[in-house]
Amino acid sequence: AEERWDPLYGWIYVPHARNVGKELDSFIEPGNCKGPVLVLFVKNDAIRAAVLRSFEDAAQEIAGLACLGIVHCDDQPAVCAKQNVRKTPSVMLYPTGNRAARLYRGRLSEEGFTAAVAQMIGFNDRTVHLTHRSLSEFLTGRTRPIKVLLFSRRPRTPVIFKALSSDAELWPHMEFGFIPEEVDNARNPLLDAYNIETVPQVTVQYGPDLSTKQTYASTDITYPALKEWLLARRAEFWLGSPLWQETTPEEPEALLDDTPDSNYEVLAPGTKGCPTDLEIKSVSECQTALKELGMDVDPRWVSNYPELPSKCSVRESPSAEHPERMHFNSFVGGAGRQDLSPVCKRPGAATSASSAAASAASTLSAAMRGAEVQEIDISSLPQQLQNMLQNLDLNSAAEIDLDDLMRKLAGNLATKSKPRAEVKVNAEPKATSTAAKQQYVKLPVGANGCPMGSEILTFDECRQAILSLGLKPDPYWTSSYEGLPRHCSLRERPGEGIGLERMHFNTANRGSGRDDLAPICRKGQTPSIEATSSKSKSQQRQPEKKKGSVASETSPVIQELNIMSQQRLLNRDKFYYLVYMTKGGLTNADESMLLDVKDHFQQRLDERGVLMDLLWLDLSIERQLKILLDPPALPSAMVLRGGGQPKFVLAHHREEDEEAVGVKEEDIILLVNKVLGDEARFQRLNAKKLEMAWTKRGPGG
Repeated sequence: AEERWDPLYGWIYVPHARNVGKELDSFIEPGNCKGPVLVLFVKNDAIRAAVLRSFEDAAQEIAGLACLGIVHCDDQPAVCAKQNVRKTPSVMLYPTGNRAARLYRGRLSEEGFTAAVAQMIGFNDRTVHLTHRSLSEFLTGRTRPIKVLLFSRRPRTPVIFKALSSDAELWPHMEFGFIPEEVDNARNPLLDAYNIETVPQVTVQYGPDLSTKQTYASTDITYPALKEWLLARRAEFWLGSPLWQETTPEEPEALLDDTPDSNYEVLAPGTKGCPTDLEIKSVSECQTALKELGMDVDPRWVSNYPELPSKCSVRESPSAEHPERMHFNSFVGGAGRQDLSPVCKRPGAATSASSAAASAASTLSAAMRGAEVQEIDISSLPQQLQNMLQNLDLNSAAEIDLDDLMRKLAGNLATKSKPRAEVKVNAEPKATSTAAKQQYVKLPVGANGCPMGSEILTFDECRQAILSLGLKPDPYWTSSYEGLPRHCSLRERPGEGIGLERMHFNTANRGSGRDDLAPICRKGQTPSIEATSSKSKSQQRQPEKKKGSVASETSPVIQELNIMSQQRLLNRDKFYYLVYMTKGGLTNADESMLLDVKDHFQQRLDERGVLMDLLWLDLSIERQLKILLDPPALPSAMVLRGGGQPKFVLAHHREEDEEAVGVKEEDIILLVNKVLGDEARFQRLNAKKLEMAWTKRGPGG
């Protein structure tokens, strides 16, 4: 610990932030710190002691994640001059890797310093903010049965706990819950439930079994120390809790018999995955399959990872290092591993299920044509029909009266139908197939990709679209690669020289055309084939060239938000947009920066199932929108949620000389971090005001 005399506050202690002095060059040299480096430059002035205290508090919280150092410019003027420090106090940020150092422009507070570290590390916060209502569900969740609880004096999750929740050695096995000391200015009742007298305190238990609870007793609350303790608890808990296992209902004997009538089968260890049409599509079905096969489910692993078999698999011989049995991997196109065996539907069972669904659908169709049908089994219908029937407020019984169903359907169609749309009840079955085929179109080979708004955004829809066009999707390829068209495309003539894969699904944030692939798009918003295929390499970006104020509808990268595109884009419910607001056009540097931000968050977006796209908005034209949104300065950024009740949240603008300045990449990253961390406060937009605010444009823009 370092003890220094301050002329205003006397002796102060700086135990976690190191006084580097002349050793600054060695302190910031890459490789000497496992994480990023922050250096505070100070002089003997009035605010020095307060800033030192905030810096020390931050250093204590993020110990083990970053290195914090202090340079006293009164003692080392040459060092400060070499670093071009013009005023104090100031903080320099030195990221890991080859990224350039930069001046920290945020608040000189503990929260500001820790937020800067969190931004540079870019971890995926998986903590759950617990309340009295959500605690029981959190403890009984079996996906990650080891429960870690932090009782804290802070109102928000500390950076060190967020980092632990994203550690690759911890999060697949443990779930992290955060409990603040106070709720609504009163003591949190959860502290009394756990007999917590002082905070902070960290406890671990296996599920809801309180007999397994252990408390972290050390005063060394640093990232390395806590991680070491949690790894020891992971090894200790890998066999689970006998008490919790006893409360699990016993399986019926019929499910434990090794019978050939099972609907599922286990493939050989090391197999990449199941055939596409025999894959188990959900976590619940994977669990059902293992129980039917007489296998244990817990502990289980559920995530998105490219080096495991896709969908459902099982580890039949767990170990202390790898205790998980059931695995469900949502990554499409995974890899085989010798300790995991894919679990698939049996071919005959899949056919039987399809027949049952077809029979139920046929029964429903007959009822709609007026045939006398008394009852129908809802559970045998396709999932989309099940969801539709549940939305009609029918009773929860497995079988329903068809007269009641017909009345509900008729009322629902009457309220939702538009004047120009007719509902053809007696349509032939082929009409559905034809309509499905007309929803998609294949662009010419070599096209860069689909226009904004017509992209196919999921693997399953890509496969469905190709089948609806009468084409073959298998074998397929899926990954992230900028040398192929984005999203869905097709190779119609596979071969040894160019590749055997037909369907391609590319999750990269940018892509390019290739002369053996044809993009597959939604047809309703696709421009003419001639317009799409007329793109050439001459349209590629030139340095700092401005895009026009009216973006092309066929722009493959970032679309402008204006009166022509807003209705199509903003009506997409549960869809998020990162909108960059400018005073004039969008430069190529802006475009590259926004794409880098999207790349930075793509994995977190995929894991959480959040759909987010990039847009830009010219507020020099959209003046009424500028008044409505009221950004402090330009350029600015916001995250906008579409749908019937649009909401938005603006990025935070830093200040220079008491005036707000335009946002930079780090400010946008902080904004998206807040949104994904559920810390952003969205404001509701009046839909009518928004609709009236758009500037009308002529044919020339």
